[in-house]
Amino acid sequence: MLPQILKLTKELISIRSTKENPALLKEVLERALAEVGEFTVERFERNGCPSALVYYGSRRPKRFKIILNGHLDVVPGRDEQYQPFEKDGRLYGRGASDMKASTAALLYVFKNMAAKVDYPLALQLVTDEEIGGYDGTRYQAEQGILADFVIAGEGTELNIKNETKGVIWLKIKTKGRTAHGAYLWKGENALWKLMRILERLEAEFPEIHKEAWATTVNLAKVSSTNETFNKVPDQAEAWLDARYIARDKESIVPALKKIAGKEAELDFLENEPEHYTAPDNPFIRKLADAVNGHFGNEKVKLLKGHGASDIRHYSAIGVAGVEFGPVGAGLHTDNEWVDTKFLSDYYEILASFLKSL
Repeated sequence: MLPQILKLTKELISIRSTKENPALLKEVLERALAEVGEFTVERFERNGCPSALVYYGSRRPKRFKIILNGHLDVVPGRDEQYQPFEKDGRLYGRGASDMKASTAALLYVFKNMAAKVDYPLALQLVTDEEIGGYDGTRYQAEQGILADFVIAGEGTELNIKNETKGVIWLKIKTKGRTAHGAYLWKGENALWKLMRILERLEAEFPEIHKEAWATTVNLAKVSSTNETFNKVPDQAEAWLDARYIARDKESIVPALKKIAGKEAELDFLENEPEHYTAPDNPFIRKLADAVNGHFGNEKVKLLKGHGASDIRHYSAIGVAGVEFGPVGAGLHTDNEWVDTKFLSDYYEILASFLKSL
């Protein structure tokens, strides 16, 4: 099965399926769907983002037991990254790890198992995960595409990620009063006002220099409309990226509002929920058994993730799920790769898991 997975993965990598190329998003989806033409394929699209749901049988069930979720979009890369190559047991290219290789594996697992299992199984292919997944996974969930358990094939080195942080994107905006730079007392500097807020922010959420399971706030940008030296700026804003753990879910927004005080206007652009599925979930236990059984030892670990994925869209509506993917590294970098041997293991583990249900 590995040669088929590698062949499809290379073809998918060669398609520059970024948000800037809507025609290529459709092309990459259709290339994947060409492998499962014998099944029922439902197509969805919202805001120019195509996605699909594939299942066995002529009628969609009210609820699937398992949904295998994969995204076919990637972040932009260098031209040569769309020319995949193998070296020393690794497949290199944009999307190799995130996540065209695992999507190809999910596709073939579905293709070879959907008609054999005695429960409803679905393959969910989306093209907008890298920009939030709102018009792919979330849209399908809103259309009633539900399951008892969802597996998103994000890279986890064959471990099981059952918890991720929530995400807040926030703009802090301050206003002042313009004046000539030589006559400061006639104006009110919006940048200094903003800086005082940022100092309080840093005191409450200090920058961390090693991995920790804690709520963090990244200062992503500070700007002003002022474009000259000799002027007191009357406008300033800062962009924040907050990643919060579950215990801070109710306190993070009040904390940010308190830090800003009355000196600023807050503009919340995103407030995406954290993801959590309990470790004793029976599907997690079955998946862990499949991993450990494949390797003949207690290999699998439960992971907590700092970044978000499409699995949160299901977690938000009470559907259990995890991220589970092959061994790889370099996602969103110039040196992205997936381990081809472990890609084969990934396929076999998933097949074993589906058989065990």
